[in-house]
Amino acid sequence: MKIKIIGCGNLLRGDDGIGIWVLRELEKCPLPRGVELVDMGTRGMDILFQLEDVEKVIIIDAVMSGGEPGTVYRMKREDLGDSKLNFLSLHDLNWQHGLALGEKTLGKNFPKEVLVVGVEIKNVKMGIGLTRRLKDSLPSVVNLIQKELRRN
Repeated sequence: MKIKIIGCGNLLRGDDGIGIWVLRELEKCPLPRGVELVDMGTRGMDILFQLEDVEKVIIIDAVMSGGEPGTVYRMKREDLGDSKLNFLSLHDLNWQHGLALGEKTLGKNFPKEVLVVGVEIKNVKMGIGLTRRLKDSLPSVVNLIQKELRRN
């Protein structure tokens, strides 16, 4: 099974880099064959180039919805439209636009399953590194993703 785990965010904007920090933690873990880690950074629309002929995609990104920093949200693609979560994008086009376009253009080559892991953040000020609460949430995010990989 071909699975891509895509980390999104900006390492130069504090907690916004959570998706990339999670990828760095996952790099230290044994992963099943067929799993690829992808650092998407802030190039949200580039997700379109990661979707074709992949069975499952897991996207990790920052959320700013007024919740408790470090809260982890897990959603399927079909739940995103109903979600009240505000995925952080400092640009006009984000990975959600890329997913929508991919769904329309790739047809049967679009992943059968898309899972989004959002982590509530607070600090997006210039600076490298996560706040204490976000650092503390890293193990639970990594654990959730590992559990998801074992499901397959």
